[in-house]
Amino acid sequence: MSDKSTLIAFVTRGKATEEAAEVVGQVLRENYDLSVDLVNLRETTPDVKEYGNVIIGAGVRMGRVYKGALKFMENDFSGKNVAVFLSSLEGGDEKSHEEAIEKYVEKEIKPRLNVEPVAAETFGGRIKIFGFSVQDNIDREKIKNWAVKVGKRFIEKG
Repeated sequence: MSDKSTLIAFVTRGKATEEAAEVVGQVLRENYDLSVDLVNLRETTPDVKEYGNVIIGAGVRMGRVYKGALKFMENDFSGKNVAVFLSSLEGGDEKSHEEAIEKYVEKEIKPRLNVEPVAAETFGGRIKIFGFSVQDNIDREKIKNWAVKVGKRFIEKG
């Protein structure tokens, strides 16, 4: 395991979380020279022992964090730098952002992790009906800025 090895494990349905994971991965590769693997948890379950850094991304649908991500959060992350992000419409809305952090990050995610995350954030999300986006409040600049912050923390913590 290398301190530069980074896993971004995500669960997505409308592709918003996957897009955010790709942006985060690109920033970490380009700005911090980290080795990054992106893994869709609906397709495979990675071995977290192989990574020094782990980022978990999950969508939220109808007020619920995707089960596959919650289950993955039950892994033993001892000795690893862990960060978490969520894609949700309410997390991307300035008026409900803090409420989303409390509801999802503080009450759902942190109790499942055996480590304190170095960063946790909610980004906007997307609602698709029959393959068409009917709502989308994804803020790619916010995702990039968060990724820069996470990269700095990963490097500092080694």
